[in-house]
Amino acid sequence: MFALLGAGPAGWAVAASGTIITSLAVWLIRESFDFADLSTALDDVHEGLVKGLYNTSDIQTARDNFLSILGGATPTPSSAEIYLIEIMLSGDLLNNILEPRSDMASYQSPDPIDCGAATLQVWPFVTTGEGWTFRDDSDGSYSASGVHVPAREAWEITIVGVGTGPGPRATGTIYITGLSIAVGVGNSVQLDYGPTGDGVNMSHHIKVIFSDASEAEIQVGGTGAGTLILSMPATKTIAEIECSAGRNWSNPFNTTIDFKEVRVQ
Repeated sequence: MFALLGAGPAGWAVAASGTIITSLAVWLIRESFDFADLSTALDDVHEGLVKGLYNTSDIQTARDNFLSILGGATPTPSSAEIYLIEIMLSGDLLNNILEPRSDMASYQSPDPIDCGAATLQVWPFVTTGEGWTFRDDSDGSYSASGVHVPAREAWEITIVGVGTGPGPRATGTIYITGLSIAVGVGNSVQLDYGPTGDGVNMSHHIKVIFSDASEAEIQVGGTGAGTLILSMPATKTIAEIECSAGRNWSNPFNTTIDFKEVRVQ
């Protein structure tokens, strides 16, 4: 089992969590795990996992991106295997990405990965909306609006729910079309966003439409600022990018979020 955790300080940190491992014992017996397949899946998306962790600015986004990328691996991990990995990605472990311990900061991987991919396209939204357009994708009586705010160098997305019960969703989307950006498996589309205005959970979503009409997307929830990263699934050409914020909640709400930058790396 511990072979798939890898060598080095990250592996040591997980292995040292004796309490977690002990609490998993009964559950592991009940579930059916193929650790050979899980190890193969981790190897399959190894580079994407490393870049997904490196390019995040908070713990929750790091965890969400890791699990999302792993979920697209071959062979596809089971829900129980994904849950096992999620348990192992503790806050203390992931915090070493932002504030590494001395032994982790000086650790040299035997198989290093260059995370400094060149930026293919960037939209910093400094003075204008830079060709992006807003669209209200809300359901029912819920609504959304969007405006570029030069003072904050961001698109401000406002979502409004009137509290008519579960089901309706307020969703605001900025999108850009007419692109022709060639990408490969090592590339990604990234969205930097601010915290939610009311401190309540909101979904953040990236959708990419390629020139062959195929699509790729990722969605995570959260309340704080962060970076959402959508890894490219294959060698393709990006034709359109959509970035959305949304919430479906039975209580009334009126809140905002800033989309600060979108880039293709």
